[in-house]
Parts: sequence; structure tokens; C-alpha cells
Amino acid sequence: MTGRSPTRVLPSHLAYLRDLHLVEERQGDVRLFPHTEQLPAIFKAIQNEFLVGISARMANTDQRADDYRKFALYELVRVFCWQFNAIDEDTLLVFPYFSRDGVAGLSVAQHVEKTEDLGIKHSFRFFAGKDFLPPIFLSGKKVAFASHVLDRFRERVTSGSSRNIGELLWLLFSSSIIMVLCPNGHGEAAVASNFFLVLPFQESESEFLFRTCLTVDELRDLSPIETPRSLYFHYGKTFTPPSTPATSEEAVRSDGEYFVDLWKNQETTKYQYQSLYKSYEKMKGRPQTIKAKLWSIMAKESETVSKKDWPSGGKWKFAEGIYGPCMLSHADKLQRFEKEDL
Repeated sequence: MTGRSPTRVLPSHLAYLRDLHLVEERQGDVRLFPHTEQLPAIFKAIQNEFLVGISARMANTDQRADDYRKFALYELVRVFCWQFNAIDEDTLLVFPYFSRDGVAGLSVAQHVEKTEDLGIKHSFRFFAGKDFLPPIFLSGKKVAFASHVLDRFRERVTSGSSRNIGELLWLLFSSSIIMVLCPNGHGEAAVASNFFLVLPFQESESEFLFRTCLTVDELRDLSPIETPRSLYFHYGKTFTPPSTPATSEEAVRSDGEYFVDLWKNQETTKYQYQSLYKSYEKMKGRPQTIKAKLWSIMAKESETVSKKDWPSGGKWKFAEGIYGPCMLSHADKLQRFEKEDL
């Protein structure tokens, strides 16, 4: 079962965090890691590590910057988080966040574990500067994970090549829309934008509790729910459902039926899943590769790739106009369920 020792020592590959002992905070039946009092020092150190590797121009990006520059900064933040989290998985997590102006920044994830009668419930808070950021909600409700989700993510989604919780959070929270389908003839499951991270959930008046990850065979048993439904991640509790052609009941029903049919085709599902597995297979040696490569070199490579990835006439916008953890670099594609790409 997912757990951790009461004290950790951060690996010495990051100069600004060398010799820092990370400790766990306990409040009754709640465990928080890292300790809340350590978060300002940790954030400052990680921010320094990030800034020394990027150009002064990118470091000074603010709300006045054009859309491409904001996109390029996000790519730098995303790659840094990927590098940092990959080196020593699940010891300490960093995660991207956005200002209301679409400017990306770093945050430190605090892992909260609460012991309940049915097991441990996991949630995450994100810290930047001197305080916690607005929490990530799903259509107006809190988000939590059963231990089974974290324990099964590695074997069921990443072919055993990664156990990184940060990767799970990124795959889920960066989804522009969460499609809801029915697993195994009962209940509801959230389908992330990569199509293969499918998490059955239990919903209460105030919370979505994700219970497990479906296997590839279980994907073939998904079916549409009676009333089409989609969910959206956003910052803060206040939420107004989007009203666009892509989020209409008809569009959501069509997308759900399409992917149910797609998953029932065993050859198609096998091909897509193998492609996903191959991408993770390539990552198996990544900690050693990353340790040997300075962040400044990776940052320069990221800026070069960003220029190639930026579409002509592109816009940097929050998905469906919702202030949350997903931004897209296309003016005319605010939904990631692009059928022709599969």
C-alpha cells in the first residue's frame, strides 16, 4: 500500500536543496508531506533551481507577454516538473499552475493522507510563494484518491515503467474535459484526455473520490451513461459549467458513443495501448539520462521545441474558458477528443 517513512533526505542532485531533510507533519489521523512549515523554503529553493536554467527574458514573462511567450514558459515549467519528478519519484513533487492571465509557474505539491474506516484517502495541496494556491476542484467538488488508484497506476497505465504520482496528476488535471462513462455495467468512471486513464469514482455532495484505475480489458466493457455528462477541473470551488458546442449534451453523447465503440474494437485498443506502453518504455531509463543532463541544456532544448509546436495564428487559452490547470495552444480546438487523430 502507498505510504512513506516519517523522514526523507532530498537527493543531492539539486544544489539549492542539498542536505535538506524533509519531514512529515501529523495532525491526528492526517499526515502531510512535506511539513507545512518547510514549504516556503522548499519552494524558494526549487524556484531558484528553475530560474538559473532559463533566460532572463523567459524568467520575466508576465501578463503583458504575447501568447507564444506564455506557451513557451509553460513548456519550460512542464519539462522542469517532469525532470524534477522523474529523478526521485514520489519523494517530492512539483507541479505547474497558471495565473488568471495564463502565465505558468511552479508549485510544490503537499501530499495529504487521511486515515478513514475504508482505508487511506489521498489529496494534494499546491504551494507557491508564501501560501497555498487555490485548490483544484472537479466541477465544484473536492478531489481525492483511494490508495488503490496510486498503487495500480503504475501497472495498469504505464506498463510498470513509472510509479510517479506527479505523472498521474498531470495526466488527469491537464485534461480539457473529463468524459463520464459507465464501467462494467454499473457506476461511473472519469475518462481523462489521454483516453486510457479511466478512473471509476464515488461521488458525494462535496467530493469526487477516485477508487481505482481500469485495465485495458476493462476499457472494452465501458458503456455510455443514460444522461451524457462531462466534468471539468478548475481552480477554487466556484464553478460555472461551460456552454459551447463542444460541451453540449449532444456533443458529449457523440464523443462517449464513439470511444465506447473504439474500445470495443480489440485491434484498435491493442494498437493504441501498445503505443502508450512504448512511450513509457522509452522513459524507463530517464532518471539516469536526466541526471547526466543539466537543466539549462534541457531548457534550451525545450525552447527550440516550443517554436516548432506553436501553431500559426495560435492562441493560448484556458480550455473551455475555465480558469483551471488546463490551457491549450489552439484557437479553434478547445477539446482534446480529436477523433481523426486516433
